[in-house]
Amino acid sequence: METTESSKIKSAVEKRLLNRLASPGRRYFGQLIDFIVTWIVFIIVLSTLNAVGSPRDQTDVISIVVALSYLFLSDALFILSKSRQRLGDMAAHTIVVKV
Repeated sequence: METTESSKIKSAVEKRLLNRLASPGRRYFGQLIDFIVTWIVFIIVLSTLNAVGSPRDQTDVISIVVALSYLFLSDALFILSKSRQRLGDMAAHTIVVKV
């Protein structure tokens, strides 16, 4: 009995789908980790700019822009990467299954 490419692909997809789905708590934990990392980036940039002596209104805007850039960049890397995991997904041991 010969196996074809389509049956191999189908069986690989079936194997992934047979894995237990991540619970809402695990997914929430992964999102929480991503949020904490973004918040840490914001605090570090804000503290650094305040220590340097930048004007307060500029430090707020720059910190927000850098934190949002990090958040969007991590999403872009998530979409383009082969493993399809963010930092929070790695910590929560969750994966995205592409069907």
